[in-house]
Amino acid sequence: MSVVTVLVRGSAFGSRRAAEAMRMSVGQTLGDHDVRLVLAEDAIYALNADVRPAMIAGGDVQRPIETLRMLGQPMYAESESLDARDVEELPAGVERIARADLAAMLAESDVVLPW
Repeated sequence: MSVVTVLVRGSAFGSRRAAEAMRMSVGQTLGDHDVRLVLAEDAIYALNADVRPAMIAGGDVQRPIETLRMLGQPMYAESESLDARDVEELPAGVERIARADLAAMLAESDVVLPW
């Protein structure tokens, strides 16, 4: 089984990239892949459950998070990005990861899909 890490850095506002990356993460689970979703930089704002889907280009980003959680796929939010944006609460199943640990995770991944 290959390890695929999807690294989402762009904002979910004004662009479909973050929403598409998250949906694509779910699609990757259909292959023989261990999928890891990582949100960093402005993608962190997509974790806010109070954000209405209409505010996010590309639609509801909570559904992919819920689906990945149900499938038991790990999800992470970069600690430094969370702290810089004063985001404290994370959805169930999303863990904080320090930048140094994220770098090690990326190095250990078979495939990294940056968004």
